[in-house]
Amino acid sequence: MKHYVLALSLLFVAGTAFGQKANVKTAKSALGDENPNFDEAFTAINAAMQDPTTKDDPETYDIAGKLYKKVYETEALKAAGGNAYDTVKLYNGALEMFKYFQICDEKAQLPDEKGKVRKNKWREDNRADMVKYHGQLFNAGAVYYLMKKKDYKNAVYYLGYYIDAADSPMLKELNLLSDSAKNVTAFYAAFAAYSAKDYANTIKYGNMALNSPNESDVNTTYEIMTRAYREQKDTVNWIRMLQEGIKRNPASENNMVQLINYYSEKGQNDEAVKFADQLIANDPDNDYSYFIKGYLLQNLNRQSEAIELYKKAIEINPSKAEYYSNTGTCYIAIAQDLDSKSKYGTDTYKDEQKLILQNYMWARENFEKVRELAPEKEDLWVAPLYRIYYKLNIRQGEDFQMLEKKMAEREGTVQ
Repeated sequence: MKHYVLALSLLFVAGTAFGQKANVKTAKSALGDENPNFDEAFTAINAAMQDPTTKDDPETYDIAGKLYKKVYETEALKAAGGNAYDTVKLYNGALEMFKYFQICDEKAQLPDEKGKVRKNKWREDNRADMVKYHGQLFNAGAVYYLMKKKDYKNAVYYLGYYIDAADSPMLKELNLLSDSAKNVTAFYAAFAAYSAKDYANTIKYGNMALNSPNESDVNTTYEIMTRAYREQKDTVNWIRMLQEGIKRNPASENNMVQLINYYSEKGQNDEAVKFADQLIANDPDNDYSYFIKGYLLQNLNRQSEAIELYKKAIEINPSKAEYYSNTGTCYIAIAQDLDSKSKYGTDTYKDEQKLILQNYMWARENFEKVRELAPEKEDLWVAPLYRIYYKLNIRQGEDFQMLEKKMAEREGTVQ
């Protein structure tokens, strides 16, 4: 009886093994069909990948990869003939081909039960197909999913695989991607990841994209990585990225505003000024660095020092309306401070009044320059000029009438 049970068991094992090998054969036969039954073929090969008798056989995964290659080529043939085709199937076929060829290669490197590594007879042909279709992963990620479909999650997936596949054991020695191509692709991946709120991949690919040869890509990468760290509540790296981004691109007003606000909230004004000094030291010809320090000092009520820095910024770049606006605001603040301390009847009163008027005149010069450079930015010059004209007792003429009208319009008293 025991022998009978054992015999039945052996027959069951043999039958199972035969069945799984039959599945491999069924899937393999589909590769030679002009119009294969893909559902049947994938059902068969998926069963083989689950069974202990075939799940570690490289051929199982080689056939799976070739099936997906055939899916890709079937759709590509339709497209080439001007017929309707399934874009998702097309690109998914290429991606899955890569995945299963890589698994096949990994299985082929494993030693057998005797500890020997078999000859990898699959690598050469499979590698040739991977090289041939590698670019399709980029087309899928960047062109189709990122730019056309705005499907950022899939864009990250394909672009990441495009990068990682080039560094895989099967392809690494071929140097399919130059460093610059890899870093540019990483920028697309980081941008897609950020758009998908996938902050971990934003940072992963962003660190590569920081080496992109495209300056605009690098500046954008600093910005999205900074935001990603902030979303993750990683304050240390958020501040680090803000600082690095500003050093790389001092004209990044968004980054600078964030950093200044952070220093202000923490009461670290001295740290902020020191950082501005570093910016100036690193690039003494950058006007925005002087503006930054001037802005910081202005907020610390060090108006005269701020004016000198704004003048330096204007000397380098005389076309920026905001530089004149801040300079004029400093002169007004100085005049108001002097006026609050000046007392009628004192020996210094007349001289103080002259100095007050002089500061208003300097302020007028700056705000009239703002009006000249940016007439459309009325928030920068209408109210300040009106008050300056009023203080200087200039209450007639076309300029004052124009300012008076605009002030009335802004305050809602003129229909």
